Parts: sequence; C-alpha cells; structure tokens
Amino acid sequence: RYEFQVVDPNAPDDILSDLEREQQHIKLSSISVPLEWDYRNDMLSPTSGYLITVAPEYAFPLFSAEVEFFKIRTGISNYLNTSFGRINWGVRMGATRVASLNPDEPANLQIPLASRFFAGGATSHRAFRTDRLGIPGETLEEDGTAIGGNALVLVNVEFEKPLWGALNGVLFVDGGNVWIEPGDISFGDFRWGI
Repeated sequence: RYEFQVVDPNAPDDILSDLEREQQHIKLSSISVPLEWDYRNDMLSPTSGYLITVAPEYAFPLFSAEVEFFKIRTGISNYLNTSFGRINWGVRMGATRVASLNPDEPANLQIPLASRFFAGGATSHRAFRTDRLGIPGETLEEDGTAIGGNALVLVNVEFEKPLWGALNGVLFVDGGNVWIEPGDISFGDFRWGI
C-alpha cells in the first residue's frame, strides 16, 4: 500500500501543545506491506485462536515529503478457552530506523510525531493513561507530556471469567515501555501494571 500523508492540524493554539505545534506541518510518503494471519474464531470478540501481524513500512522523500525511515510493527495475540475461564495474551513490538541519523539530535525527534510509537491506555498498557507510558526525560517530558519513541515492546496477559449473565471478571498484567531507539530496549525499563 502506498500512502501520502499531509499532517496539518487546524486548531486554536490553546488546544495544541508546544510539541504538536512544532511538528504540525508534515508531509510523509510511505509504502507498507501489512501481513496478517488470522486464526481467531471471531474478529470482534474472539474466544479462541490466534492472530499474527507483521507490518514493514518505508518512508521516503517524494512529492515534497522529506523524511526517510524504515519502520516495522509486529504482534501476536492468542486466545485460549479453558474449563475455568479464558486466557488471552499478546506481545507487540515496533522499531524505527532513521535513514540519515543526525548524531546531535535524539533519534526519536528525527521521526515525525505522527509516526512515533506511543503506549498507555485501554488498548495497550492499562495501568497508564493514553500515551503516558515512557521514560521521563527520553520518551516523556518531565511533566509527563508524551514525546514518543522509535522502539516499543508491550506484553499483555489476562484471565477472564464469566461471573453472572453478561458480567465478566478480568485479571490482567500489562508490561512494556517506549524507548528512544531499538538499541535502548532493556527488560529493566519495563513498567508493569495489574
């Protein structure tokens, strides 16, 4: 799939943060080849099976777009139905490499904001608010504002048990983080939540 994006938010200054204002005018030209192997019994509410995704992307200068990078996102999710409840688990990873890295600037700031990895929220790491997972001073500002990064690892495990009618109880453990670049990934930086 080929995609050309023009990121040009039109909103009052009091709504946009300083970071968004600095990055708001972006043109991005990219080609991606998303692949999926979907063996779930239901796409919207799976109870068994698994899903594997691989999505490489190459952004390059074309039609006034100036950035060049390679990005890959991968993931696997598995759904196991047992006699005592359902166990769901998933692992997601992502990495981005800048084509012409400037050693005087952090690698994540050389990627457009719209193309960086962010984590936190109901669909990624439930112990953190949306986009608030990261390393302070690196992928988060000291005040908690999300900067984003070029590397992401997320692990989610949950046990779901029907309680009464349509009411289910869920116990989950989420872990992971967002790093400036793939070489910075460290298990010691994982943040966990239950």
